[in-house]
Amino acid sequence: MIHKDGLKFVIPALVLTIGAGYISTRLGFECGLFTAWIVWFFRNPKRYLAKVENSIVAAADGKIVSITTAKPPAEISFVKKPVTKISTFLNVFDVHVNAIPVTGKVVDVQYHKGQFLNASLDKASDLNERNSIVIEYADGRKLAVVQIAGLIARRIRCDVKVGDEVTQGQIFGIIRFGSRVDIYFDREISPIIAEGQRVRLIETILMC
Repeated sequence: MIHKDGLKFVIPALVLTIGAGYISTRLGFECGLFTAWIVWFFRNPKRYLAKVENSIVAAADGKIVSITTAKPPAEISFVKKPVTKISTFLNVFDVHVNAIPVTGKVVDVQYHKGQFLNASLDKASDLNERNSIVIEYADGRKLAVVQIAGLIARRIRCDVKVGDEVTQGQIFGIIRFGSRVDIYFDREISPIIAEGQRVRLIETILMC
């Protein structure tokens, strides 16, 4: 399956490939390879949710580049003290759709303009362009998921809004062409993954 955000790229690429094929077989083949790459980048594959009670699942495919205690960005207002932060870096070969890590209600969505530094750097969490959503559990606890643009990725799409009821594993957005996803959580639990580990969207449990 292809994420709907990719259709605006896939359809023109297909038209270009067909037109190029009339001009030259070689040119059509090269354009076809480019089209195939676009289709592959915007893929939204079937994944199976890791169903463990009270767990937090991976919001993105990628590599865990940081597990630390840090203060969330200023626009995330539900907590001011340092909390658990898990950062996942997505390279251009990873699946780029993003998923809801816990079931709850969206109580805040904030877009912040910023720079486009390499998303693997820690300072990208504070300096890069980003979109933050805060999810509230039924018992009042909260968790923040931050979509962060990178050196190449310059477009963030978020399909949820304040007031939406969301479920664990639900696809809610995409970041184009290399990026980062941070999760902030103030509950006293320890991650069960490690820095350097690769995780899979909704199939890997980060905390439980």
